[in-house]
Amino acid sequence: MCASFAPGASASSINAALASAACADGVVQLAAGTYNVTGLQVSASNVTLRGAGADQTVLKGCNVVRMGGGGTSNAGIAITGGGAKDSRTITVASLGSLAVGKMIELDRDNEAGVAVSTVGGSRHMRQVNVVTGISGNVVTLRNPLLWNFGSGNARVKFTYTATRRSGVEDVKIDHSGTSGCTNFMIQYCDSCWIKGVDSYLASGYHFTMVGTVNGEFRDSVVRLTQTYGPNNAGLQAYGSPTYGSNSSWKIENNAFNKLFPAIELQNGSSGFYMGYNFSYGSASQPGADADQPVTWTFADNHGPHDMMNLWEGNVGEMFGSDGYYGGSSHAMVFRNHLLGVNRNSGRVGEPVRLNRLSYSFNLVGNVLGASTWVPGKYEQVADNCAGGVGVYRLGYPNIGNCLLSDVTGYAVPGGMSYPDGKVKGTLLRWGNYDNYTRAVRWEAGELPAGVTAPGTRVLRASYVHDAKPAWFPSATAWPPIGPEVTGGTAWGEANGRVHSIPAQQCWQARNLGAGGSFSRTACYPGS
Repeated sequence: MCASFAPGASASSINAALASAACADGVVQLAAGTYNVTGLQVSASNVTLRGAGADQTVLKGCNVVRMGGGGTSNAGIAITGGGAKDSRTITVASLGSLAVGKMIELDRDNEAGVAVSTVGGSRHMRQVNVVTGISGNVVTLRNPLLWNFGSGNARVKFTYTATRRSGVEDVKIDHSGTSGCTNFMIQYCDSCWIKGVDSYLASGYHFTMVGTVNGEFRDSVVRLTQTYGPNNAGLQAYGSPTYGSNSSWKIENNAFNKLFPAIELQNGSSGFYMGYNFSYGSASQPGADADQPVTWTFADNHGPHDMMNLWEGNVGEMFGSDGYYGGSSHAMVFRNHLLGVNRNSGRVGEPVRLNRLSYSFNLVGNVLGASTWVPGKYEQVADNCAGGVGVYRLGYPNIGNCLLSDVTGYAVPGGMSYPDGKVKGTLLRWGNYDNYTRAVRWEAGELPAGVTAPGTRVLRASYVHDAKPAWFPSATAWPPIGPEVTGGTAWGEANGRVHSIPAQQCWQARNLGAGGSFSRTACYPGS
């Protein structure tokens, strides 16, 4: 611990400590109490801003914290060799400003049939990475390449100056009484983190990420916004053609409520892992809780082109990709419970909604629906959703309605008839339980053309954890969700296949939906 402060300390004093050489590899500690502060800056590397706990240390104000610092520089360096998917090396035409430790962004032409934009531009396939070695013109990267960056006129688009390995922990951020704030911005950060934070009543997005890589957001609570509808997400991986995209985040073991959506990826977000997050319910329009429809809780796409993201073990009302500004592809949706029920209102809707341009998605081992309602059909195919709610809505054009005519104002280049048949044609479904057929489906007809049915119906427990994580209570089942799971008693479970996950247990034990206080150490003593 390099510095400590008590309530009454000014933002300038705290910022001076965060930026001081004495706090490199150190912690700036905030004692219990309320701090009326605006503009805290965690822009130095290797420093942690830590409270006494989210139930004890409260930061109150507008634009309370900004984490990260630096900017982008146009590199425009052609990739002339290497760049194969899953590899970690590229050969470049020249080194330019590349150096070991430099954060970079790669992009390439959209691959035909995979990535489509409705708003112009043709280079939406991106990945943020970090240089770990240079030998001649061969550059070694930290993270495996998620796509083939050896073709498609691939290049190193940006180099970044960035904050590295800094974090914010164990505070409550109270946004009440403010308006027009950017709240918590995470920009130009390599390996930065947020842990044990309670973000309450933001105006707009609670957290926004731009130009980041290898971040972690965990063991936190994000709840309530001052307004409703679009631009009120909990976590928004925004990305921007000008300011940079985001890659390879770990978003794990968090609770959300009354957001739209809880987690929103867009604009080239790639290689993310979202695991064991709990969303009580969304809030997508003004009015009483009873008026809130089911809508996206976990959104893999709003702006093009997100790819290779893993959603595992999450619990919420709906997973989807909206296709509004363009497509996304190759998400893995594994062992989630998607209820199709908004817990705040009790209204029902599709557990899975993949709109146009959502290609090569994989849904494996999920539990879709809840025991409290029965869909009218397996897949929604009717204009204006006539005939009732289905388990799936695939290939429709719009966000806010179920019309088969495009009213977005952003038509697909070359035109398209709806529903977009390629969404279903490239969708892989295997081992999912749904509350319409009341069965686990191992159907070869629900695999894409050319894909052979696996020879086994045994699913791995996790793509991330080799064993039950330490922050899972010993009495909690592992895996908690899936077709072979038994004995589950979580709210809305289906035939015992769903146990409550730690974030849900914390939500209930701390009465967070009714304004209870959040404590990371009380909820997750093994974290």
